[in-house]
Amino acid sequence: MGPIGVVATLSALASVRATVAEFATRNGAPIEFADDLILAVDEVCANIVSHGYADPDVEDAAFTLELSAHDEGIVVVVRDRGEAFDVQRAPATDLADWIARGKKGGLGIKLIKMLVDDVRYRRIDGINEVTLSKRLPGVFSS
Repeated sequence: MGPIGVVATLSALASVRATVAEFATRNGAPIEFADDLILAVDEVCANIVSHGYADPDVEDAAFTLELSAHDEGIVVVVRDRGEAFDVQRAPATDLADWIARGKKGGLGIKLIKMLVDDVRYRRIDGINEVTLSKRLPGVFSS
């Protein structure tokens, strides 16, 4: 599926979730697989909207979503021109400390990493690219 352009607003996330759900279902993904992928993609996109384009003066805030299926699973690539943020280098969250302090938020990256098998980030020519890969049940990495 070619890139899908999405306006970077929280209200647009419902259509992102629906797109991922439809794609996963059409490609034979079990419901639990699809739910995990939907939540991970939603979290990446919510972070783009809330943090990547946090400056209200940014014009044309948008991102693209590209989905592909293969024998091993599904890959989702999200690209944006917001602030750079490498999800791979984010500090680990200490859950015990997080709970003890009564924090809200801040678990998105941990959640993303728990829900998919591989998360990759790169920034090229001002474009952030996050790639999420999820293997179908029973498929093991080589």
